Order: sequence, then structure tokens, then C-alpha cells
Amino acid sequence: PQALRGVVKKVAAARPEVPALRNVGVAVLATAQEARSGDRMAAAERSARRLSHILGEAPNALARCARTLMNGTVVIIGDSLSVRATLLLNRSQIACVRVVDGPPSSRNGNLGRELEAEGLALERIPIRDCLAALQSAQSVLLGCYGFLADKTIVCTQGAGELIESAASRSIPVYVLADTLKLAPWFPENAREDCGLDCVLQSRVEKIVTEEGVRQPSQLLRQAADLAYRWH
Repeated sequence: PQALRGVVKKVAAARPEVPALRNVGVAVLATAQEARSGDRMAAAERSARRLSHILGEAPNALARCARTLMNGTVVIIGDSLSVRATLLLNRSQIACVRVVDGPPSSRNGNLGRELEAEGLALERIPIRDCLAALQSAQSVLLGCYGFLADKTIVCTQGAGELIESAASRSIPVYVLADTLKLAPWFPENAREDCGLDCVLQSRVEKIVTEEGVRQPSQLLRQAADLAYRWH
């Protein structure tokens, strides 16, 4: 178990998807340690399969929960599977998607092209013109890498500027975060190496989890309570 703990921490610290990776790893480890009888590794394998299923289903689960928030023009940035699923599932309620292209170093990926291929009405706007992207918009929709107990959210580079601009125009920001993204902290080396933005939860109107739509403050205790497993 101690060897597995070390591997989990090393892998998690090397990637921006730290919370989900680490939460899966420590949950599997805890299952193996707490098994009272039988094969501990078999118990760990069952736990890993269950969590893998949850991760695989997360984008569609979040999309269903976000249905009531989607309408009109939606502004996005980054490359999130959950954002993609939400826009496609609720396309009948969405008039237009504006994709803000972040800095060259950001993890923007191919989401804009994928949405165009699916037939969504789409506009691409550079980050320097994010105020123009927000004109007449109903909401900003973001994925995230982590929802932290220190009242910040780790997002793709460029999201911070977009969120501040949205706040100045009183446009609501919604963040998609399955509960495996909750975390007591985020390793500094992973945050800096991947060029991510940390934004204040106070700038976010709603957090959409697979369990429903929540206020950011409702998830803080759950994120903080993970600290005992992360140590």
C-alpha cells in the first residue's frame, strides 16, 4: 500500500488533472486498506472499476444537470469534455456558442472545431476581445481541473481574464465540476508547469456537479474534508 501511495502522488503531481487522479488513487488505496477479509487487491480493482465508470459518465451527467442553466448565447474557453457534452445535449436551448481562444500556451484543444462539426452556430473570438465575446451573452460556461478548499477554482489559462470581464458585466459564470475534482489543495508545480489560471469562487454563480447545481460555498467543506486522505 505504501508503494502504491507513492506512485499515486508522483503521477498526480505531474499532470493538471491532479484532483481527479489523486482522488481515484487514494480511494482505491483506502478500499484495499480497509478490506477486512478476502483479497485486498481484488477489492481495490472493484473500486477502480467503479470510479472509472463514474469518470466516464461524468460529462453526460453534468450536461443533464446543467440543462436549466443553458439558453441564448453561451461563451466558453478551453477544451473540456463536460462543456462539449453540455452544449451538445442542450443545443436546442442555445442560440450561439462563442469560443474565446486563449493564449497560445493555453490548453484550448479542438473543442471549437468539434462543435462546428456537430452543426452548432459558433463564433471564434481572441482573448484580447473577450469583452466583445460577452456582448449580449447569457452565460459563461467553463470546465475546471480542480475545485479547492481555499475558495479558488483551477481552470484553463485565459479563464481568469474572461471571468473578470463577465463579472464586470454581471454575466453569470457556471463551472462544471464532477465531485472527483474537489480537492483540499493543488500542487504548485502542476499549476505552474501547465500554465493554469486560479479564479475566485466568489466570481462563479453556480457549480454543476453530477449530483446537481450547487452554490460554490456548499462544496467547500466536502473539498476540505479530503485532506486526511491526501496526506
